[in-house]
Order: sequence, then structure tokens, then C-alpha cells
Amino acid sequence: MAYKNNQRIKPKVSKKKQKEDTAPRYKLRIDSRTIITVKSKEALKMWKDKYPNAVEVD
Repeated sequence: MAYKNNQRIKPKVSKKKQKEDTAPRYKLRIDSRTIITVKSKEALKMWKDKYPNAVEVD
């Protein structure tokens, strides 16, 4: 702790900035329990090729 005029000074805590998500995200249900999130259409296509019964979720 730092002191100024015999008083304790708390360190300043910076607030975390929220990231702006400009990239679209795609949610994919690959089975009854598993939902994955992918960033690109290419990744979405790859997962759909691996799991043909996968459904895109809103």
C-alpha cells in the first residue's frame, strides 16, 4: 500500500474494455449436448462436413 499524508492510497484499478465483435459468429449443434461457435464460413463448412447431421443454431 502506498501512503500520502499518512493516509493509505488504494491503487487504481483499470476497467476492462469490452471488445467489439465485428466478425460474425456461427453456432452449430453437432449433437444433442454439444454446441460449438465458429468464426468463419470456412470453419462452418468444415464442421458440417465432419458432422453431416449438424444444425446451425440462431
